[in-house]
Amino acid sequence: AMLNLSDYSSPDRLIRALTFYAKAEDALAEVEGVAAKKRALQAYERAAEAINQHRKSLHYDESKFLLNAKAETIYEDALVVALSLYESEGDQKYFDAAFRFAERGKVSGLIDAISESGALKFGGVPDSLLVQEKEFRTLITHYEKMVKRHSSDQERAAAFSGQLFELERQYGELTRKLESRYPAYYELKYADHEITVAEATN
Repeated sequence: AMLNLSDYSSPDRLIRALTFYAKAEDALAEVEGVAAKKRALQAYERAAEAINQHRKSLHYDESKFLLNAKAETIYEDALVVALSLYESEGDQKYFDAAFRFAERGKVSGLIDAISESGALKFGGVPDSLLVQEKEFRTLITHYEKMVKRHSSDQERAAAFSGQLFELERQYGELTRKLESRYPAYYELKYADHEITVAEATN
């Protein structure tokens, strides 16, 4: 059964317990399959909530720094679980969950906000595609960092590289769809040459 938040007297103990539970369920997925993987993701999501609440209670920068360092590893592991569920189940909610963990890990700050805000004004692209595009870019950036971070661990780096390759393939399909269906947006966002407002709104 899932851990009860009220059973733990300190936020640190709760976060450790939830993370341990999530890792155990993820390992159990080798035997039990998707059900255990889903329990792992649920535990990671509750750990993320606990981290967020704990961060609000801290008053010293050093304490927040230590918590953030711990949280980054948890978010990284949670992202891998969420993306694994997306690949096996094909359910968009797991892709969205992976994106949320990437954002919590501050990866979204690497996205060029100025280019983003300018491109969103033109082209008539549905919000669902814009969200999907942003999610792909964020996850690709995150996996590129993870491949580099774990370069000394060949097995883990290879696993991350495989997932990065698949994300890039799917992102390529999305950008081709944008190019064919929404050329004004594609030109503004991806083309090397300048484009006028008149061109973008035609």
